[in-house]
Amino acid sequence: TSDAEVRTDPTLAFRLAAVAAERDLPIALGSVHRLADQMGEVSTPWPPALLASFVRVLQAGPAATVALESLDQRELITRFLPEWSAVRFHHQRNAYHRFTTDRHLLEATANASAIADRVDRPDLLLLGTLFHDIGKGRPGDHTEVGMALVREMAPRMGLNAADTATLVAMVELHLLLPDTAVRRDLSDPATIEKVANQVGNRERLLLLHGLTQADSQATGPAAWGTWKAGLVDELVRRTAAHFDGHDQPAIASWVTDVHRTMVEEARASDAVVVGLEPPRLAVAAPDRPGLLALVTGTLALHGLTVQSADVISDHGVALEVFTIGTDPERWPSTERFTTSLNAVLSGELVLAKALADRSERYRDAARALSARRAQPQVLAEADGSRSSTVLEVRGEDQIGLLHELTSAIFSCHLDVVAARVSTVGSAAIDAFYVRTADGDRIEDPAVLAEVEARLLEVLTAASSTSPGAQVAGA
Repeated sequence: TSDAEVRTDPTLAFRLAAVAAERDLPIALGSVHRLADQMGEVSTPWPPALLASFVRVLQAGPAATVALESLDQRELITRFLPEWSAVRFHHQRNAYHRFTTDRHLLEATANASAIADRVDRPDLLLLGTLFHDIGKGRPGDHTEVGMALVREMAPRMGLNAADTATLVAMVELHLLLPDTAVRRDLSDPATIEKVANQVGNRERLLLLHGLTQADSQATGPAAWGTWKAGLVDELVRRTAAHFDGHDQPAIASWVTDVHRTMVEEARASDAVVVGLEPPRLAVAAPDRPGLLALVTGTLALHGLTVQSADVISDHGVALEVFTIGTDPERWPSTERFTTSLNAVLSGELVLAKALADRSERYRDAARALSARRAQPQVLAEADGSRSSTVLEVRGEDQIGLLHELTSAIFSCHLDVVAARVSTVGSAAIDAFYVRTADGDRIEDPAVLAEVEARLLEVLTAASSTSPGAQVAGA
């Protein structure tokens, strides 16, 4: 019998994988070998039955990962999608991901299958999730590379121009929602308008929402949690209202009745008042220059990791509310923290020395490190807010870095009205909403250049002294 007479319909590979996944049964190794040896050529574009079979596999959930990895033993996936070869067994050299790229993409797609009924196009959610990191393992920025690959892949798979554009957008914007949610002020209309302009329409917004959840859950425990999920949900809710032409939904004020009472107590007693209600820690105190820097330094002394900070001043009393990422069981008592803060404010406790001592004690403590260290960077976002200048900083994290950054901003005679703080592995990525002493955005280029230089100096120093610097530079 000639080879031409025994060629197997390529659709059979994904039909077999779909049945195996749906019934949660293994694929016999002999069947995989036979498919690899006898499968016919894959036509371009794919026939509708082939695309449907592929999507059917992806819809099967976690069992699809096992089925597709069985096909991948004989590189059958790359027969259909040659671009898959670069992500096969590709190790992601950072402290954020727990899987190789190929396994991460399959795990994320399995997660997406569980929420596919939330979107109008489940097939695009599954395909977009599978391909969102397809550009990894190749030279260049993985997002830009991935966009170029999907522009070629999608038409070859039989998708039309509109669906191809949606998949390309999902690759391009797969980090937009989580990054914006944790680094920007969601109550600022400028934040919502910018996201809406980048996303384009409501359908893509919901697809990106599903992709964000599926991707984050497949990344690792540090990438997803109740706090982050709530922020992403709020961002999507407000952006959807923008697309629908509705007024922005009310967002819960971070100033509560408890905070107002604290402010009045601080005003009446002319003393510091501290409130601990995990995950938030609030400080009301007589306002003074550099107060935020002193409070963030005290937080660092107690090993408390800040995720966000909001600040207001009410007739001489400042209220600073922090969302803390540290396990509440490791928090100090209200009395202990208040004592430390009063000692710092009075000068009895020299903050710089105390932070240096703590940093030295924990220098050899275990921490997540990435193969590539974060390069110090300061970005001023002109359109990031209607009322403030947004400064985003990136660099290697270290104990007291938030204190050093806020001190640098204060030294330029600027006020921080809000901050969003995040850590990825050993990298700090923080955003500060700052205003001049007159309550305006920074309009003077000289002032902006000065604060950027001060922040860059802090980040550069942190990079040279943080744990792992010698290893990473070796």
